[in-house]
Amino acid sequence: VAELNLTQGQYVSEGGTIMRLEGYQQLWVEADLYPNEAKQIKQGQRLKVLVNGWEDQAQWMTVDFINPSLQGGTQLTQIRGSIANVNAQWQPGLQVKVLLSGAEKSTKGLTLPVDAVIRDGKGEHVWVKTGKDSFEPKSIVTGTTNQDEVIITSGLVAGDEVVSTGAYLLYSEYVLKRGKHPLG
Repeated sequence: VAELNLTQGQYVSEGGTIMRLEGYQQLWVEADLYPNEAKQIKQGQRLKVLVNGWEDQAQWMTVDFINPSLQGGTQLTQIRGSIANVNAQWQPGLQVKVLLSGAEKSTKGLTLPVDAVIRDGKGEHVWVKTGKDSFEPKSIVTGTTNQDEVIITSGLVAGDEVVSTGAYLLYSEYVLKRGKHPLG
């Protein structure tokens, strides 16, 4: 019984709701993803789910819904699926980890602070030092991202000196002075 709308001695009118029953045989799983992670996910795709405290009992969910818009303020998108709740051992509200298929591939590369990467209509790029006081933009491909770091899967090589703070300032100044996008 999820909700009881009745007290002892209360009169009940025909058609009135007296209780709400819920079955927990299936539970929704909602996960927030960064846009570059969401690009890897398709509706109907199966993802591995680990419930905290029951990591040894991996579950599989099928993605039923991908929110087409980003959440304001966080720039995250939400996906949803459901998992079987055998023996009703889990309750709504538990924390889970959703493992993105293909994530293993996207974790190999160079790690940069998130603020070093400029994302705009022409893709993703970073500013690379080319001389004492000179920089130029370089197109990159990103992999897994968290709130602090991003994996660069291609576009950079070890030894490239990348602007890690102030990248957006360089981008803005370039556009202001030259009147065009740094990548053409």
